[in-house]
Amino acid sequence: MCIKNIKEKKELNPLWVSGFLQGEGCFTVSFTKRLSSKPKVEVRPSFSVVQPIKTKQVLFHLKKFFDCGFIRISRNDNCYRYEVRSLKDLVDKIIPYFDQFPMLFEKEANYKIFKKICLSMHRNQHKNIKTLEIIIEEAYSMNLPGSRKYSKEELLKLIMS
Repeated sequence: MCIKNIKEKKELNPLWVSGFLQGEGCFTVSFTKRLSSKPKVEVRPSFSVVQPIKTKQVLFHLKKFFDCGFIRISRNDNCYRYEVRSLKDLVDKIIPYFDQFPMLFEKEANYKIFKKICLSMHRNQHKNIKTLEIIIEEAYSMNLPGSRKYSKEELLKLIMS
């Protein structure tokens, strides 16, 4: 067997994946206004990894490793992004992985909030105004500082109207 075939078949080590994602992974919960629905705010959890074009290959290996998600080019910074947005995949694949191979420090704290929000959504609790309010509060405590399309106050006001 030639060296090229050995490299192509090489599986990622879960400990390496966790170490890599400790620095490069991001757990995010964003929100979209949905004025025609009740509640008027849609919750959108996402796990992502961004890499410059020259190291984008690692994203394809991560997609294969987790067996979910998609890869797209991020137009604003000309990088590639591996992203998992499906709640089912987040609950069935991403969360169990990080429960088994945990993050450290601030990343772990963000993960725990992310997990709580995803599991709450999985139980359809995010459709309750009081729970949605808690989700918004918790999501805005993650990944500080950060830029968001809507302020926390704007979203809270919208769900109360």
